[in-house]
Amino acid sequence: MKFMPKRELGPACASWLAIALLLLGGWIGWTEGGGPASKAVATAVLLTAGLLAWIWLGTSYRLEEDELVLQIGPIVKRLPYRKLLHLQPASAWPIGLFALRRLELAAGPYDRYPIAPRDRERFVEELQRRCPHLVVDLERDDRPL
Repeated sequence: MKFMPKRELGPACASWLAIALLLLGGWIGWTEGGGPASKAVATAVLLTAGLLAWIWLGTSYRLEEDELVLQIGPIVKRLPYRKLLHLQPASAWPIGLFALRRLELAAGPYDRYPIAPRDRERFVEELQRRCPHLVVDLERDDRPL
């Protein structure tokens, strides 16, 4: 079962503004740059913009038979359900890539994954069904959906 991330207007505008500025800077560096060094830097900037766009457009959360698969652009993280420990609201950061209101999934003392599924209630229900030992603590999250 595949879930797409929730995309809020503020983080979306900030993300795409950053991508647009990188594209503009890379394009200017490529067209008006002098030597091979400036073209190399411009290429790196354009590739960074492409990577950010890929991450933004290519993120999903898949609940498979034995594992949760986090697809973040070119990065794929497979989390076996047996390793998942805790799901709670993520601490608020001034900005997130998709949404300010995220969840944090713990798979160990140092393995924490911020997620923001669009259909949050259904995602949590399905995750609890597949991973009954998961401790879900969403009570302290009093912000509206």
